[in-house]
Amino acid sequence: MRVAIALSALVIFGGCSFTTTVMNDPITQDRIGFIIPYHTTRIDILDELGAPQEITATTTRDVYRYRYQVQKTFRISLGSLTRGFVPVTFSRGNTGLSVFEVQFDAAGVVQEYAFKLRADEARFNPWPF
Repeated sequence: MRVAIALSALVIFGGCSFTTTVMNDPITQDRIGFIIPYHTTRIDILDELGAPQEITATTTRDVYRYRYQVQKTFRISLGSLTRGFVPVTFSRGNTGLSVFEVQFDAAGVVQEYAFKLRADEARFNPWPF
């Protein structure tokens, strides 16, 4: 009986994988401490935080958006266990997304900044639990 359980566990978990995908560097309170509204310039922001992932420009203001994303996935592939006879994959994942936004006036001086979206970091959710 124990051998059957051990073999079953080996077959089930043999095709399992956990993956974590991280996109961009996180923007933390420590990294934005240098920003002073109505004083910090666009050049200061670019020097400290680098290029933004998105820029929205109008005649009166520019908005820089920095995104940080973490995706965690748990996957069971029955196809790899049965050498392709049962090509079924079960997967489950979660994504955490943070967006930091900086608004500049027409002269390139910071007017406002805030976290537009601050999701908790993604957690592993093994399927089907």
